[in-house]
Amino acid sequence: MVLREPSEGPGGDPDAVYRSLGRYAVIGLVALMVPIGVFFAVAGAGAEDPAFPVALGVLLAVLGVTGAGSLTAPRHGPRADPPPAVAVEGGLALPLRRAQVLLRAVAGVVLGLLGVLVVLVADSAGPRVLGGLVVLGVVGAAALAARTETRLVVGPEGLRVPGGVTRAQTVPWRDVAEVAAVRGWQPHLVVRSKGPGLVACRLLPQAWPASALVALVEHHRRRAGDRAALVHPDALERFRS
Repeated sequence: MVLREPSEGPGGDPDAVYRSLGRYAVIGLVALMVPIGVFFAVAGAGAEDPAFPVALGVLLAVLGVTGAGSLTAPRHGPRADPPPAVAVEGGLALPLRRAQVLLRAVAGVVLGLLGVLVVLVADSAGPRVLGGLVVLGVVGAAALAARTETRLVVGPEGLRVPGGVTRAQTVPWRDVAEVAAVRGWQPHLVVRSKGPGLVACRLLPQAWPASALVALVEHHRRRAGDRAALVHPDALERFRS
């Protein structure tokens, strides 16, 4: 299996994966919650009992803003200045986008509050169960996120790729056959290992853009002599901008 994307080939641009109609469509759908929430809040303010519609409207608007914001792409180009890599056990961890992590956390809290609101105001078992399931889902997702490695780690021995909802997988450099940025509403960095096999991590949480990550992995895939330096953050400075 060969990874083929418009970003590959001479003069290809891995950052093109962020320009996806699918991602823009999802951002637009999520952002629709903002005017819907504003409508509920404004209309509910004049109701006899405004607490529920106003609270619902505010939560929907905040969820729309944070949800759409968490789907934005990292900055790339000459003016981009992402944080440097940091030394960890086994090599160097590449940074995450702090704003995106915060937005996702706020979106999770707001979604949980929506579930609580439904449980409190519902007058039948069905909505209450649904609200309770939403709360349990948010708590479960938060617990899973706290236990899951989310950073991409490069080291002298190989590449540790975060799995999202699964455990991180380590691919030895000798087994890395190909790397590419793959587009979609959630663009991914995909590594093909000899075997064959595929491992992937989401690009949106990464502070470094796709072009930097692809160049970094491709360079060390080809140049075994440079891998020993992957315990010093300075070794990756050339790829950071």
